[in-house]
Amino acid sequence: MNSPDGNPQTYGYGTEIVASMMHEALCSRLETLAKTHEQATPEFELPDSEECYQWACEDLRLHFKPQEAEKLRMRTYQREYWEFECLQYEDALKSLMWQKACASDEENNCAGHAAPTAHCWRTRAFLYRDLLKHSGLSLAQIRDARLSISNQKYWEYEADLLEQRVALREHEMREALWKKQERQRLRESPTTRPAKRSQPADKVDMSDHVNADGGVSSRTRSRTRLSARGAGISKSVPLCAKTAMLPSNRTWWSPLLLEPAQPGFLTLLLSSFGADW
Repeated sequence: MNSPDGNPQTYGYGTEIVASMMHEALCSRLETLAKTHEQATPEFELPDSEECYQWACEDLRLHFKPQEAEKLRMRTYQREYWEFECLQYEDALKSLMWQKACASDEENNCAGHAAPTAHCWRTRAFLYRDLLKHSGLSLAQIRDARLSISNQKYWEYEADLLEQRVALREHEMREALWKKQERQRLRESPTTRPAKRSQPADKVDMSDHVNADGGVSSRTRSRTRLSARGAGISKSVPLCAKTAMLPSNRTWWSPLLLEPAQPGFLTLLLSSFGADW
């Protein structure tokens, strides 16, 4: 009977070594395969549980129509649920009002990193006030809401402005009163008497114009010339400043005493004194 070659103990030891090597190689391949699979498809990681619930809601809403899902959420009666939603809408409204206030400030735009100006805050305050008015609040109630401000710095700014305006108004009133008193004083003061009017040419007293030697002043000459023209005398003859003296009896005649109806006599009278007249 043929027996196997070699020692039976040596054969068993070699088999264990081969099996151990195959096991190690298989484990190494499995670990490498697991790492490769993990790197190819990473698991979804969430930072906290709140976002996990938000993701769950978005996934569950896909099973309903938008209108149906909106009606279903109205059945939520937890106070905090609606408080969170209200505060979120309030923040959105504040952001919108601020954007409108900044857009209205053309000179100092407060958008971006610029500091908000007084115009921005004033516009935003008026937007909130108008929103309260359109919501049904009366002007008296809005005024009471403003008067309920307890910050004294707010009232200090307003008091300083009103004090300046009151001082300016008092100054204007005193100036107006001074001007009124000055006009009244000028009206009550004695005025200068008007200059005496000169007498008309046809009412001049000839005795006031007689010179020391019995003649007539030069003003009588011009009036006599005008009277002679108005009497219808055709020839314009310059009259002497003195009264015409007749050569026969040296009687003094005034040219104004000549009758307008005797032009022939006047011409004869003037021609007797020569061409110098």
